[in-house]
Amino acid sequence: MEKLDESKFEQRLQLLALRISRELASAVTRLLRSGCLLDMPRVKPVVEDPESDKHRLVVLSEKIQNPDLSDIPEQVRNSLKQLCSVDVVPYMLTLGYSYWSAGHVAHLNIPDDLLIYKDVIAKVIYDKNYPRIQTVVNKVGAISNEFRVPKFEILAGKNDMVTEVKQYGATFKLDYGLVYWNSRLEHEHIRLVSLFKKGDVICDMFAGIGPFSVPAGQKGCIVYANDLNPDSVHYLKINAKINKVEDYIFTHNMDARVFMQNLMIAPDPEAKSQFAAANCSSEETVSANEHSMPNGNHNGTFCIPYPLSMLVSGELFLNSI
Repeated sequence: MEKLDESKFEQRLQLLALRISRELASAVTRLLRSGCLLDMPRVKPVVEDPESDKHRLVVLSEKIQNPDLSDIPEQVRNSLKQLCSVDVVPYMLTLGYSYWSAGHVAHLNIPDDLLIYKDVIAKVIYDKNYPRIQTVVNKVGAISNEFRVPKFEILAGKNDMVTEVKQYGATFKLDYGLVYWNSRLEHEHIRLVSLFKKGDVICDMFAGIGPFSVPAGQKGCIVYANDLNPDSVHYLKINAKINKVEDYIFTHNMDARVFMQNLMIAPDPEAKSQFAAANCSSEETVSANEHSMPNGNHNGTFCIPYPLSMLVSGELFLNSI
């Protein structure tokens, strides 16, 4: 079988961006949203500045080509200059294979008054999008199980709910029939992850398959990731390995309340003194059932020694989907 050359799908756009203080990102985007911001599906116009944590890059529309910003209406341009110092920089946007593909499963929520047409709707979606879409499903009933996993009926295509989706450079493998996934939360995932810094200790109580934990690991954070659903934890481990962050993510499978109670158990004074004397690094200071290994399911007592959390970041982030 001939191997697919994903590079053939790659498209590069040479754009302009404004380097601004991160505190002004919302105000600047509001000012430019009338035709001046980049407006492309699944591409965010505000991104991190690789040169500074204190700044953000606001990516301009492909219609804005002049570095003097003369393509922007004068009134908007003047308001922008009053708001902040304008630093125009080149920005290369690469749309790779992942941009044109979002998994092979089309997830529908057909309203009751259209259910009589569900097979026709599914056939049109399948026929017009194959082979990118190979399975069309519809959610059945309300979500009532403890894992928040919806029930689906397959309307067209193959009976295969295992797929891959991509967000902000990370690949996530999942089974739609076994785990919770909501692509509409992508902006919230990006917003929270942008707050993390290398060396932070992240506590993800409802980790799912890793939309917070994996990109946090990619930024060099130590992540304690928990989920009650064992299937979610299974795919979280897979995704940590796929994205090569398994050394940064410690997975747990338990109720979030028990997870937090165990996580915050304070070490005894002797352990603290031993820690201070040894001046241990983060790789040496985590205990779980006496030994804590990345991607191990820990069901017993474990803790982050207090001096470690202060040494690494001084902050403990808590997040919930």
